[in-house]
Amino acid sequence: MNSISKKVGVLIFLSCPVTAIYAADNCTNTVDIDGKKHLTCTEVIYYYNPSEHGGLALANYDSVTINTTTAAKTSPLQGWGIYGNSSTYNFRDLSISTIGSASDGIITKNGKSIINIDNFTAITSGSSADGINIGRESSGSIVTINGNADVSTKN
Repeated sequence: MNSISKKVGVLIFLSCPVTAIYAADNCTNTVDIDGKKHLTCTEVIYYYNPSEHGGLALANYDSVTINTTTAAKTSPLQGWGIYGNSSTYNFRDLSISTIGSASDGIITKNGKSIINIDNFTAITSGSSADGINIGRESSGSIVTINGNADVSTKN
């Protein structure tokens, strides 16, 4: 069975169970053979723009996976999984893996962020790398997990 892939404006034909691929901002979204939509990122999600991902909002993905491997810092913004900065994000299944000093799975800063997750998995590794960190700079930020949560941290 052939499938159609799209990456940065180039049409490619593959023999695999993926029916569509869109790539932007170090994130790739795919639709599997069952029609489920998945987003995989190798950098922090910060001010997510659906138009860079085939018009899909984060809540429209069956799963979102974020893998980062650098120490957290703000210039350039890197290391965290989700960086909430007066942001609102909604996820079905969210899986985050971070490796690096202070590389929290989710961090909120600067204003009120609202993050809603159906099911959450986080594996963080590094000095002061938390699964969820609602920073003291946040004002009224809320992270809600409606289903399963599995958080593992290693120093």
